[in-house]
Amino acid sequence: MRLRWIALSALALLPGAFAQRMGFELAHGINSGYGMFQEAMTTPNGRQTLEQYLQTLDGVARVQGVTCNTKAFDVNKQVYENACESHTTSYAKSVNQLARDVDKMILVGHSQGGLRSREFLQSVGDRNGDFSLARSKVTGLVTMGSPLNGAAIAQNAPGFAAWNIGLLFTSSMASTFWASGQASAWQGPAAAIAAAVVPILITNHVVNDVVGAGRGDMSPNSAMVGRHNNYQCRWVLTKQASQMGMGSFSVGQWVQVCDMQNPAYRPLPARVAVMNIVGQANHLDNFVGLNGHPIKVTADVVGLLNGIPIANWVSTPLSNLLTAIATATNGEAVWVAARMGTATYFGVLAAATWAIAWMPWNWWQIPAAIAQTALATEFAALPWVWNTVVVGSSRGDSIVPEDSQNYMFRNAARLGIGVAMIKNLPDAHHVGKKGEAVHPDTPDAIHQLYQAARWR
Repeated sequence: MRLRWIALSALALLPGAFAQRMGFELAHGINSGYGMFQEAMTTPNGRQTLEQYLQTLDGVARVQGVTCNTKAFDVNKQVYENACESHTTSYAKSVNQLARDVDKMILVGHSQGGLRSREFLQSVGDRNGDFSLARSKVTGLVTMGSPLNGAAIAQNAPGFAAWNIGLLFTSSMASTFWASGQASAWQGPAAAIAAAVVPILITNHVVNDVVGAGRGDMSPNSAMVGRHNNYQCRWVLTKQASQMGMGSFSVGQWVQVCDMQNPAYRPLPARVAVMNIVGQANHLDNFVGLNGHPIKVTADVVGLLNGIPIANWVSTPLSNLLTAIATATNGEAVWVAARMGTATYFGVLAAATWAIAWMPWNWWQIPAAIAQTALATEFAALPWVWNTVVVGSSRGDSIVPEDSQNYMFRNAARLGIGVAMIKNLPDAHHVGKKGEAVHPDTPDAIHQLYQAARWR
């Protein structure tokens, strides 16, 4: 009888003996901070923050994270250097601190934070030994809206912005010469040459020196993204042109040709279970919670053009109208009014410039007319231009395309991922009140991953 009691007592102690202290390391995205995980959201337990919810899971001993000085060009530095605010530590050192207090860990990353988590797990180099213990304790990885195959906006947007700066420069330079009446036999040709060359120089500098060099770790052509996904890519810069009535414009766009082998590839450890939480709603279409500020800025910019002859009778009432709309309302009406109002302004200005350009000795106004026509059409078709030219895809979220978010799930076998799960959120945007990090289905998705990871 005594022996039976001892045996039963020993069995009762077994669950405690095998209990695993679990920990979560939370990584935020670009232009954000750890506070995003401390925003109230709907969870199975009611209104809680994600941090609070994770702490209620059975066996969880600690939930932590740090705020990092995030930029699109230095994900590697954010992992291994002192780029985070908490104790001047790095993301990797923060994970190391957590590893000392728990037996197993799950890394959770939103947006760029998902890339930081992958870089920690998959990085190769001399620094690996410093974090081998912490890396060995990771059994789960959750990405929320992360550009796992890069974000085209990081690749195309700088060149697109540079091109538009060039268009504005062309328009304003030629219009200023014309308005001042100072155009002479040499000033006219000089303005035409400068108006044509300067935008090209600006665009080429940004595309070739900044984007084309692949320094942006979030760019699809970056060495880090290729290393994560076991491919090496050759990039070809093409031009996508859109007809603009009497003129046209084109911006640089990269076409990726990849070989599915990368000598630097280091797969995720086989024990790591992966959950991709994918926001599928187009963030651009829902960027209408503007609270008036971007519209007011647009109105102010338009107001700066009031001094240009002929144009002031359009720009003055237009800027007043935009200011009134921004003050009175939010939502889709604001976005459409700002976009179409700006398109109308440049359209009227283009018509006037074309009329002047065909007069004798005014041929140098043609670059300005082309630029203004391009700007007018571009603003009128901005959602299309954004999705096709800047983002490179109209499918899913316009900031981080759906195909990039679910890349690990779709390629789990090729990447050697043993357990791959996915949670699609059709109504989730990238950030904001409907962002993936605060979506009511996100806690359940993380819990599913937790159930798989805690016993691996």
